[in-house]
Amino acid sequence: MVTYAVLFYYTAFAHIRMVTANDRIFIISGLFFMLTFAIPALSAFMMNRAGAIGSLEMKERSDRLIPQLFTAAMYLVVFFMLGNRGLPDFIRLFILGSVVAQVVATGITLYWKISLHLIGLGGLCGGMLAGMLIENHSALWPLVLAFLISGLVASARLQLEVHNRSQLYIGYLTGFVILFSAIFFFST
Repeated sequence: MVTYAVLFYYTAFAHIRMVTANDRIFIISGLFFMLTFAIPALSAFMMNRAGAIGSLEMKERSDRLIPQLFTAAMYLVVFFMLGNRGLPDFIRLFILGSVVAQVVATGITLYWKISLHLIGLGGLCGGMLAGMLIENHSALWPLVLAFLISGLVASARLQLEVHNRSQLYIGYLTGFVILFSAIFFFST
């Protein structure tokens, strides 16, 4: 979701394009992709092969804990690697909010199964909306698309009987509130 958010911010807000060279944004997006998706996915695969988690679907709550904490750690690495490299605050806050969402999800997972997919999609939508409000910019179609994709994923998770409605709703709201709040209330 972080990679999508960075690409959204880059394409939706013209002033970011003006201050960030095209090659730089693709390098940053590639870094985000590697550290927030590829490496965590590879680590989950290796944990599965080593028997540390039961399946890659992580249907059991206990299978989710270590991969979630590892992913949160990778998000934190990205946050600190960026430091103050000229990116807008709301991009850095999106990453930090994602760390908070991962940690909250891990805490909830100790007691209850929550939809990690919907936490991510809710966070994407909340972060996009907050960025649009802060920048006083209306990029309506990407936000509508993100909402539609969220609905499709939620419907699929429900149809597959992987989650119940409350796990989906609470997951989506958790991600949305955390990311919206992180960006809207803490951006300078």
